[in-house]
Amino acid sequence: MQLTVALVLGAVCSTVSREAEAFAIDTGSPDLAVRWDNTVRVNAAWRVEKIDDTLADNFLYDESDYKFDRGDMVTQRVDLLSEFDVVWRQHYGARVSAAGWYDYAYRNSDVKQNPALSELPSSYHDKQYSGLTDDFYHGPYGEVLDAFAFMDQRFGDVPVVVKAGQFTTFWGMSLFYSGGIAQDQHALDGRKGAANPGTETKELFLPLSQVNVQAQLSPAVAIEGQYYLDWANTRSPEGGTFLGRADMVLQGPQQLGGDPLQGANLQRRSPLKPSDQEGNWGVSLKYSPDFLYGQTLGFYYRQFDEKVPWMFVVTPASNQPKDLGYRAVYARNTKLAGVSFDGQIGQWAVGAEVGYHMGTGLKSVGFAIADEGARGDTWHALVNGLYLLDRGPLWDTGTAVIELTYDRLDSVTKNEDLFLREGNPTCTIGRGGPPGSWRDGCATRDAWGLNVRFAPEWLSVLPSLDVTLPITYQTGLDGNSAITALGVSEQATTVSVGVQLDYRVIHRLAITYDDYFAKRRTSNGVVVSGNGDYGVTDRGRVTITYSVAF
Repeated sequence: MQLTVALVLGAVCSTVSREAEAFAIDTGSPDLAVRWDNTVRVNAAWRVEKIDDTLADNFLYDESDYKFDRGDMVTQRVDLLSEFDVVWRQHYGARVSAAGWYDYAYRNSDVKQNPALSELPSSYHDKQYSGLTDDFYHGPYGEVLDAFAFMDQRFGDVPVVVKAGQFTTFWGMSLFYSGGIAQDQHALDGRKGAANPGTETKELFLPLSQVNVQAQLSPAVAIEGQYYLDWANTRSPEGGTFLGRADMVLQGPQQLGGDPLQGANLQRRSPLKPSDQEGNWGVSLKYSPDFLYGQTLGFYYRQFDEKVPWMFVVTPASNQPKDLGYRAVYARNTKLAGVSFDGQIGQWAVGAEVGYHMGTGLKSVGFAIADEGARGDTWHALVNGLYLLDRGPLWDTGTAVIELTYDRLDSVTKNEDLFLREGNPTCTIGRGGPPGSWRDGCATRDAWGLNVRFAPEWLSVLPSLDVTLPITYQTGLDGNSAITALGVSEQATTVSVGVQLDYRVIHRLAITYDDYFAKRRTSNGVVVSGNGDYGVTDRGRVTITYSVAF
C-alpha cells in the first residue's frame, strides 16, 4: 500500500535532535506509557564485479545483469522505520509500525538488456518497469508493518497474553535456516534477505493478520495457539533489478522475455493462491521441568499454505479465455510436526529442532503444464549454538554463532513425474538436455548446510565509539534440499565481511562486502544450468550504511 503517512513521519522526525534517545511521550499519567521510535537508514552500494558474459548472454538473466555495470552505484536508498507503542497499566496496549523508502539509483525505469539480445522481447512490457517494481525499488513507497493490540491478564492463576492484528510469530530454534519448524509461518522478505546476507530468518518475516494466545498453565508448562486471518507470498528480488536471480522472477515482470522460438514471450497470469486465505493455524507447548534445570522442550503442530511458489504454464480455458501464459502456484494444506530444545551447555546457548513435514511442496519442473507440483514428506533437523566471546588480547567481547542443518526426503506422495530429483529424467542439464546432477539443481535424498557468524567487538575504542567486525559464511555442505521453500544447495555459498561503528548507541556506520558463489554449467559459452542462486554470482558489491535512531 502507498503510505504517505510514513513520508510525513519522516519529515516530522527530521526536526528531532539526533542525539535524543527513543522518544517517550509524557502523558501526565503513570498508568499510560507512550513511545515513538524512529530509525533513518541511508544505503550506498557499488557493484565491484564485471558482467559475466556466460550469464548475460542468456536471455533469462541479461536484464538483471545489465541493469548496472562494474563501478555503478546499485543503491542510493533512504529508509525510514517508525514505531509507535501505547501501553496502559502494563496490561493493555497497541503497536503500529510503518516503513517508507526511496532509492535514487532506480530513478531510470528503463529495462536494460544485453545489446546482443536487445531485439528480443523484454520481461517487461515496452521495456519499462511495472508499477510494482517501480514502487518497491524506486519509490517513494511504504507499507504498514505491525498493527496490533494486546492484553496481558490473569484468569484465575493462569497468566494469559492475547494479541490480535498484524504482527509476526516465530516458532522453533532456527537462526538462519528457513525450512525448519518456522517454514512458511510467514512470508519472507527475500528482497531484504538478498540485499543483507546473513540476516536472521525471523528478521525477514513479513507481518500477517492473526490472533495469538499464550497461557502459562504452570511454572513448567506454557501453551500457545495461533490462527491466521491472512496469507501472503514470499517476496523475491524482481527480475530486471540488480539482485534478480532471473529476469522473469517473481511479481514485477509481466512476461517471459527472450526468444519466442524457445518458448519465451509467455504472459504472466494471476497466481494460483489459496482460495481461502484464512485458516492457517498452529499450536505449541513449552515444557521446562525441574529435572531439566532450566532447559526447555518445545512441541509443535502446524497446518499452512506455502508461500514459495512453483512456476507453471497455464492453458486457456472457457472461464479464462486468455492466451497461453505462466503463473506462480502455491502448495496448500501442508502439515508439520516438530520438537525443539532450548538450553545451555557450558558457555554455549544451544538450540536444536527436528521437524516432519507432510505433503510439502517439492522442487518441480519449471513451466510444466500443471496446477500443482510434486508433493512429499520430508525430515528437517538443525542444531545451533551461540557463544559470547570472553575478553582477551584480540577482542573485548563479541559473539560466535554456528548452525548445522540437515534435510532428508522421506517419500514423494504426489506428482512424482514433475519432481526434479537427481537421477530422474525430469531433471536435466538445461531444458530438455541430458540428465543432470546436484550441480544442475537436482534434489538429492539428503542435504547438509552450514551457517557461521563471527562478530568480535572492541568497546570504547574512542569515547562512546564501539567497533564490530561481523563476518558471515553460509554454504551447502552436501546435497540439495528437496523442498521448494528455500532449502540447502550444495556449494552454493554466501559471504559477507564488514566493519561496524556504533557511536553513543544510536548512530551506526557499516561498510560491508557481499558476494555469492555457486556451481554453474555452460554450453557454447552460455550458462544453461546451475545450483543455488547461480544467476547472481557476478554481483559482488560494497555497501556503506549509516543509520540513526531517535
